[in-house]
Amino acid sequence: MATQVKVKKIKSVKRKKRHTCPHCEYNTLLCCNMKQHIRIHTGVKPYKCRQCEYAAITSSALKKHTIAKHTNIRPYRCQHCDFTSAWPGALKRHVLAKHRGERPYRCDQCDFATAWKYPLQRHHTMARHTGERPFLCGHCGFSTTKKRHLANHIWAKHSDEKPFHCELCDYSGKTRDQLAKHVRRHSNYRPHACSRCDCSSPIKQDLQVHLLTHMMNSLSCTVCGYSTIDKSRFKRHIARHTGEKLHKCEFCDFSAAYKSRVKRHMANRHAIETHRCEVCGYSFLAERNYHLHVRRHSNYRPHACSRCDCSSPIKQDLQVHLLTHMMNSLSCTVCGYSTIDKSRFKRHIARHTGEKLHKCEFCDFSAAYKSRVKRHMANRHAIETHRCEVCGYCTGQMPDLIQHIAAHASNTVTD
Repeated sequence: MATQVKVKKIKSVKRKKRHTCPHCEYNTLLCCNMKQHIRIHTGVKPYKCRQCEYAAITSSALKKHTIAKHTNIRPYRCQHCDFTSAWPGALKRHVLAKHRGERPYRCDQCDFATAWKYPLQRHHTMARHTGERPFLCGHCGFSTTKKRHLANHIWAKHSDEKPFHCELCDYSGKTRDQLAKHVRRHSNYRPHACSRCDCSSPIKQDLQVHLLTHMMNSLSCTVCGYSTIDKSRFKRHIARHTGEKLHKCEFCDFSAAYKSRVKRHMANRHAIETHRCEVCGYSFLAERNYHLHVRRHSNYRPHACSRCDCSSPIKQDLQVHLLTHMMNSLSCTVCGYSTIDKSRFKRHIARHTGEKLHKCEFCDFSAAYKSRVKRHMANRHAIETHRCEVCGYCTGQMPDLIQHIAAHASNTVTD
């Protein structure tokens, strides 16, 4: 009898379809990976941080950002130094680069080597070997390999616009990072300390500039020991001790040690290219500052703090407020008010204690705020008054003068 042989049918394995990017040569088997890759070309970042303006393409990148920037969790510690990291990969790269000296990523055309992959990619794309710089500046001879570098160059070198303004002083910057660095100077948090003296700074770059005073021939103040290598800064510092006022007003005898104060005086007293508030009479040289000021008179406060009940009409005010949660702030034991500004905290405490720090030079009047003493001196002792050119009426408050001039105008219309 013939034996029957059973033949097993082999199932055909279906090959998965590979997804190819229409913008570059990237391909993958998973559709979800392709969707994330496409966002690199389109610039869509759907995952946004709740505590800052950071946005990411993937949820894992947002998670890394949250742990690294908004928490103090650093479980991975270097055995050779004090370096800590939130991720094992960063610690591994640190050990390779700093302690072992290993640089696995090398350039094929030169001796350049690095411990990180991204610097090697940047090395290849920065025209190190080809010399090609297709993006040229129309104002000067600057050229670069990337379009965003050209945009940053034009913004920094050929644009006078500074949209980011400090709400505590007259400073304005071109970028949000410049404003954030400047705001730190108003705080008492100074983590960067000098190893040679008692000086400390809120910004690392300021400490590096300070260290030059120990290495170079610096200018030292004989009164308080202050030293710097910047002649203009040293000149302004000496003016504090001598009382010298270098900047003068063009219309009156007013003078000040800082140019910004003279500009503010000209705006308030002489109405030079100003934008004046109709509610309180305060005036500004810049129209943007005027619009920011007007918001403070309204009850519309769209910028709310995620950690407390505080809200603000201006975004920069909220950023300054967030520093009270991140830094060592001064807290009131009576009502819980907190701030990083010593002068504001001192004025706040005066509300509870009833202490009146500022006194009038001509009588026994005193107040907790310096502005109230100035108003008293203007009204009672005719100091720095505003005078009407029509009838000679004078007052210490600009809003009163505005109302008085409006009365003249209404009388003229009636007649």
